[in-house]
Amino acid sequence: MAKSRIAYLDKIKGISILLVVFCHSVMLSAGGVLGNIVMCVAWGAVPCFFMVTGALLNNAQKFDWKKFFARFFKAYAVLAVWKIIYLLVTCTYAKVDISLSKLFEYVFLFGNLDGVKTGAMWFMTAYLLVLLFYPLTWHLMHGGKGAEAALLIAAAIALFGGILLNSLNLCSELLTDLFGRKFPDFSNAESILPLGNYKNMLFYFIAGGFVMNKKDKIEAFFAEKDFRRIYPAAAFFIGTLGLMLIKKYYAGTFEWAGVYVKNGYGRLSTVFVAFGIYFGSALYLKKLKMPVVSLLGRSTLGIYYLHYMLLSVISYFEIVPVQYYSLLANVAKTIVVTAVCLCISLLLKKIPVLKNLVE
Repeated sequence: MAKSRIAYLDKIKGISILLVVFCHSVMLSAGGVLGNIVMCVAWGAVPCFFMVTGALLNNAQKFDWKKFFARFFKAYAVLAVWKIIYLLVTCTYAKVDISLSKLFEYVFLFGNLDGVKTGAMWFMTAYLLVLLFYPLTWHLMHGGKGAEAALLIAAAIALFGGILLNSLNLCSELLTDLFGRKFPDFSNAESILPLGNYKNMLFYFIAGGFVMNKKDKIEAFFAEKDFRRIYPAAAFFIGTLGLMLIKKYYAGTFEWAGVYVKNGYGRLSTVFVAFGIYFGSALYLKKLKMPVVSLLGRSTLGIYYLHYMLLSVISYFEIVPVQYYSLLANVAKTIVVTAVCLCISLLLKKIPVLKNLVE
């Protein structure tokens, strides 16, 4: 049972890392609609990573404080090393303004340096912050019905503060446009809840653990009536459509146009997309042998760190001229960059010490 569970989660991670690479340094034509649809789907990738992490950590048989601190400080140290690597690589082709204080803040205090592209590293910041809640979520997950209820309340608070408040704001903006009068702004309510902009990721972390904990009941639910198997596909479709409509509302177009969905991770539609991918992978792909996707799923950390640095170099030197941008170009970029990063990751895994950077 454990073996098939790991294989199932690896497929989710493999699909998710492909979507992540697809949506960075985008090479889509501005007028493409199909590419924009895939970009909307890609918002479900990072939530899936947090759901998988929550599934694995929160359902561990026992909690070990020593392993917890080792995991946290290793992730922090690896992030710091990669930031140094990013800086060194950038300095080989561009000028970077550095002072000792800026360097310290950049490496150790989650800061940024002008000219060094580290935008994707917000993921590790969110991961470290969510990981601080792991001792609490694990003990609530394993503490009986009362503790489980408390965990669901925590998930509900994270869902409300990180996602539902944005839905209320969207409704308020729609009503303002419709009736021509100002409706309430709910965004200030976020400040009373913890985790800043990463409350939504705490929700996915808890949700992933809860779903895995109730795995047998959920499988029985889908197995009871065949038509229930369409639920993940329906959630995926509804979520993608919702994100497309949100993009249309804020950007005025269904085309890519070089514009991301505003506050994409804070949308209820993204919840539908993420759960569609998560459950859909379990129902539709579980029995399929997908060795490449599974291999990607076992190598996501290395691909994550390497791909953004490689794409930054490609973008800086404009290796692919804008006139060739298209869905095909972006798919090709995704395949090539992912393959290169996978090969480097597999190589680094064979080298003592350096393997810690990619696993």
